[in-house]
Amino acid sequence: VERHGGPLPYHRRPVLMREYRDIDQLIFDRELPQAAGLLHHCCFYKRQGRNLVAMNTAPRGMQSGDRATWFGLYYNISGAGFFLHPVGLELLVDHKALEPAHWTIQKVFFQGRYYESLAQLEDQFEAGLVNVVLIPDNGTGGSWSLKSQVPRGPSPPLQLHPQGPRFSVQGSQVASSLWTFSFGLGAFSGPRIFDIRFRGERLAYEISLQEALAIYGGNSPSALRSRYTDGGFGLGHFSSTLTRGVDCPYLATYVDWHFLLESQTPKTIRDAICVFEQNQGLPLRRHHSDIYSQYFGGLAETVLVLRSVSTMLNYDYVWDMVFHANGAIEVRLHATGYISSAFLFGAARSYGNQVGEHTLGTVHTHSAHFKVDLDVAGKIFQQKQGFQKRGLRSPCLALKIVTET
Repeated sequence: VERHGGPLPYHRRPVLMREYRDIDQLIFDRELPQAAGLLHHCCFYKRQGRNLVAMNTAPRGMQSGDRATWFGLYYNISGAGFFLHPVGLELLVDHKALEPAHWTIQKVFFQGRYYESLAQLEDQFEAGLVNVVLIPDNGTGGSWSLKSQVPRGPSPPLQLHPQGPRFSVQGSQVASSLWTFSFGLGAFSGPRIFDIRFRGERLAYEISLQEALAIYGGNSPSALRSRYTDGGFGLGHFSSTLTRGVDCPYLATYVDWHFLLESQTPKTIRDAICVFEQNQGLPLRRHHSDIYSQYFGGLAETVLVLRSVSTMLNYDYVWDMVFHANGAIEVRLHATGYISSAFLFGAARSYGNQVGEHTLGTVHTHSAHFKVDLDVAGKIFQQKQGFQKRGLRSPCLALKIVTET
């Protein structure tokens, strides 16, 4: 109440899957048939076949009280990421009313021009007043397809545990000879770890992801207004099942995640989290000498990794919590998946790079926000809050946050 100046209005609620399904029905069953002639001409429109899909954007309006979302239309190409196949049609859907029958299309944008409705767009097309760019329906997805385009080669190398794993996972607790911690997934905030201890001494009470943002630019309404705060969609909710040998090593320990959201019964994501030990492929330290005396000493660097993956529309975020043998904790974000795109027209190249004949890869930036609650100085600080010269008995926490795209 203090933050919002009163009770939280119902129209500010998150969009649930039922609402998305109702919007989908509005677009494809009620609205698109009004421009069937244009869509047949430009985009091989198939009303029953659903060769087009709608992509969500955010925020849902420009001022308080709005609940209106721009949706871009794309070719539905399986295995190739529809995100890279825009047809140039974008619709502003007003879905503030409690009854879906009262929802409307407020504005239409097609290949560089605005229209009041799909009916108006169709009328102007029939009158020859719309310059239509024909968008080929590349049913295979071409080079963007994730389907194998070459014969399968020899199997890649695998990591082994010669004497079995050197860590254990009991429920939500991980323990190794050096590290212990608890882990979990927040439905909205994503991966988090608690009570992180190195050699029995606590380094941090909590290290957790709090939010991930993606800010876009462009010259179409969907692109120029896209400001995604992924926590609102659910960084944990949209965690995906991890694939052995791809997302994590075969011999990793996999953990299911159970949650209650948008339903009266719990749901389970199988193998949503994995824990594994990994050889870094570089020595932690080494030295070779043949001056005065000959000797060699070295130590292979292995790390303990906790991993989960959030699939937020087009992007797949791989979240790593990495625990090093020297007491350092490294937090890593790998961004993969597909870029977001828009129809290429006008001065679009000022807002990104051309990635297809009629496709603009829109300019954007990513930001991830973490909560780090340290146990400052550990036992020393608790036992003696003063300045004295004494040996450092507490391990040193080196927290490193890395992003890769």
